[in-house]
Amino acid sequence: MKSFKIIMSVLALAVVMASCTKEQQNDSSQPVDKGITKATVNGLNYVKLFAGQTIYVGTASFEEKTIDGVRYLEVCYEIEEPWLMTQFHFDIKDIPVNKQGSPMIGNFDHSASFNPGVEEHCFMINLDEEGLECDGTYEAAAHAVVVKDDGNGGVISQTAWGEGDLFRGKGSWAMKFNITMDDCLPPPDNFCYQKETAFGGESAGSGNAWWFYFDPNLGTPQSIFAGQTIYVGSIAYNGSEFTISLVDGWELTSSPESVKAQGYNTLPTRRPVAGLFTLYKGTDLTFPASGFSYYVIHLDVQKSIPCL
Repeated sequence: MKSFKIIMSVLALAVVMASCTKEQQNDSSQPVDKGITKATVNGLNYVKLFAGQTIYVGTASFEEKTIDGVRYLEVCYEIEEPWLMTQFHFDIKDIPVNKQGSPMIGNFDHSASFNPGVEEHCFMINLDEEGLECDGTYEAAAHAVVVKDDGNGGVISQTAWGEGDLFRGKGSWAMKFNITMDDCLPPPDNFCYQKETAFGGESAGSGNAWWFYFDPNLGTPQSIFAGQTIYVGSIAYNGSEFTISLVDGWELTSSPESVKAQGYNTLPTRRPVAGLFTLYKGTDLTFPASGFSYYVIHLDVQKSIPCL
């Protein structure tokens, strides 16, 4: 089995975020991402997690970070309400399988258990130690165990896998997928990017992780905040469509789904998983929306900064 390479041995990163639940962190404290592109799966920076083969329960997302000259891959599991995650197993490149071709999750390089279950969990992988080269494409597998209340005092437990191709044709529905690394080209004109998650709206959502939602009853336009506290622009609503206006050099990232929106008549009790939004996904600064009492509008934004 390959050696355990989550970067708990790197002191600076251990202080910041090594293998800790994301709800214990403030996103604005994350290291600046010196890369221009993210690790991608079919052009996106996440895969959907399916439990019991057909139930959407969340996403596993991927982002490359260069910190003190060292390349890392940040992997984040985000679980959709009402599910919680009690275990995860993740591996990339040389995934261990048995003679029948089924994955041996007990031998995966990266794993953890949680009691009680968690909504989100992030960890870092040293890409150089793993032998993952720039612009390379590698097989990966994201496994999780998720649970929810059955409504009668009991618990429903399901196995979940990141969406992809089957490991084997029969007898197992375990899945794997390909991750393509950043090309590692130097940034143009010696500029790097500060990348942040942002939400449009001025009403704070509930739960451990920060998020905002747009309540049309509060008027328009409303603010867009990145990293929880950074004002990056505003969003206006005319009853049939939203219009995003970014300021101070902030722009959407190159992700094909840098804008995601979902409408609700009953608000979620914790931050919803943006990868599962269906109202709108794309890159337009104006998008149609109507018929809901509340909206959650998730943005991936960036701002060019001098490289350190």
